[in-house]
Amino acid sequence: MREPNVSSNAPTALVKAPRQTSLAKMVHQTRLARAVLLAFGLVLAASNVNSQLPPGETAAVADPASPPLAPASGESANNQPDPATTDAEVPARVTVVLQSLFTDMISTETATIAVGERGHIVKSTDQKTWTQLPVPTRSLLTNVYARGVNLWAVGHEEVILHSPDGGASWNRKNVNPEALGPLLDVLFLDEQRGFAIGAEGRMLSTTDAGETWLAGNITDLLPEVAPAIAAVTDDSALASDDIGVDETPPHLNAIARTDAGLMIVGETGSAFSSTDEGKNWKRLKFPYNGPLFGLVALDNQSLIAFGLNGNLFQTDDFGASWVKLETDTEAAILGGLAVTGGRAVFVGARGIVLTKAPDSNKLRTFVYGDGGVMTAVVQGADSAFIVAGENGISNFIPK
Repeated sequence: MREPNVSSNAPTALVKAPRQTSLAKMVHQTRLARAVLLAFGLVLAASNVNSQLPPGETAAVADPASPPLAPASGESANNQPDPATTDAEVPARVTVVLQSLFTDMISTETATIAVGERGHIVKSTDQKTWTQLPVPTRSLLTNVYARGVNLWAVGHEEVILHSPDGGASWNRKNVNPEALGPLLDVLFLDEQRGFAIGAEGRMLSTTDAGETWLAGNITDLLPEVAPAIAAVTDDSALASDDIGVDETPPHLNAIARTDAGLMIVGETGSAFSSTDEGKNWKRLKFPYNGPLFGLVALDNQSLIAFGLNGNLFQTDDFGASWVKLETDTEAAILGGLAVTGGRAVFVGARGIVLTKAPDSNKLRTFVYGDGGVMTAVVQGADSAFIVAGENGISNFIPK
């Protein structure tokens, strides 16, 4: 079912600007390794913007004095099309879109929805036939979340989209052409209160069902601690439980919720928890200093964080302690899904699919030859899974 990849060799959900820090050598090497992983994604981000412009022209830089919300017409200050506020293109054949890069996917009670490059959002009610939905952006979308019939999608230029009808229609609720990086995850506590997180510790919050968003940073919500930066010598060292005075806030890649509270994970083994619905946060000690790309909340209240080099860690006590799960891969793990009964499935680079049985620290490994770099997975019919990533969307049956 796979056609040759026409997009990228890295998931755009992870596209972030590389930067230098004064952390210890191991932390620096971890970020450098991640920069290599994301190199193709950075190229894709540029090509997605410029592909919408006339030949020979490149994307315009937004006017720093312009308001946060760009004009609905989709034109920037110098009349160049602004991908963040330009409607997504809808090709004559949806099969063209289905072979493009998708970064996240969810299943609701009535449909499966996937988001990806160029503002693509597709929907299926039977996981066989797909419809591309009209969307008011061409920005790279990185994550989609559902709470009842309300769906939310976030992405580059801090775009936030809302669908009040299960994905049939979408409205743009936020965009920031001046953003330093993308939003990477979104979660709502109820119909009114929600959070969107992303690059450089960015955290947006709303208390009015997404009509307005208050911008902040995870560092603003941490308790004040004495600055201290300890040398890190290997991956087994615990991440520091504070952010040093000269350290840039970490990228926040995923947020999840259990009965105990909220948890966020990100780069350099960063993990944060809140027990008061996001009002205050504390940094957790984590047994790994590499990047954490995602977080899955199981129905037994356990949480599993996943990241580079086949690393997965589980906590059964809301981050007080972590156990490293056994895998037979060093591929990056980029997407995960909680399955009923304390089970889970994960996907990543090199076509890797991992399944976890309840009460087991050993994951079973499968390889999907046509999978490439996969970033999302949902449950399909019977024993099948629907996977999404650089090669589009398809079915995979573990055997």
